[in-house]
Amino acid sequence: MRLQPIRSVIAFCAISIALAGCSMTPSSEQSVMQNSNVAVLHTDDHIRVLAIDGKKQLPPLLGHFAKDFELSPGTHTIEFKYVSVWTRKQFNPDQVDNAIAIDSAPQALTFNAEAGHRYHFAYPKPSTREETRALVSDFNPKLIDEGGKVAVKTTNAPVDSATLGQLKSLWQNASPKDRKAFLDWADKTR
Repeated sequence: MRLQPIRSVIAFCAISIALAGCSMTPSSEQSVMQNSNVAVLHTDDHIRVLAIDGKKQLPPLLGHFAKDFELSPGTHTIEFKYVSVWTRKQFNPDQVDNAIAIDSAPQALTFNAEAGHRYHFAYPKPSTREETRALVSDFNPKLIDEGGKVAVKTTNAPVDSATLGQLKSLWQNASPKDRKAFLDWADKTR
């Protein structure tokens, strides 16, 4: 019979913590908007950011890619790809996957982020699967600021994000002797 008061206290504490956390924690978008010392990269539901400055970004849990990324002022390299999910023409309730993902090859672009500015990708918005396939075959978005000014400094060819990240990690962890040996080797193989 003593469990009833303990259950009540535990339930009260759990509800209080949940409500306090909800009311006192600003959303990430609110905190981003209030900080004028950073730049913001906004992505919609079709742009999947793979890495920022070589740091891999985790995929979203529920498949919604729209997100605001805070960036310090300065030069940044963003690795990304376009992703669109379509339902199959013939829905089959016995089939586990009734969706088709159409995505572009990974790409990278480098730009100079300015504090207090918001940036987003601009590209044609396809309305059919055929238009989506055409878009991803030659996906070349522009990164623009809130005034419509193109912000891209350089656009790189498609990259293999995982390989590039591994190379950067190896380079950062290599000794000066290993770095010199690698540069000598790379210079000879050019």
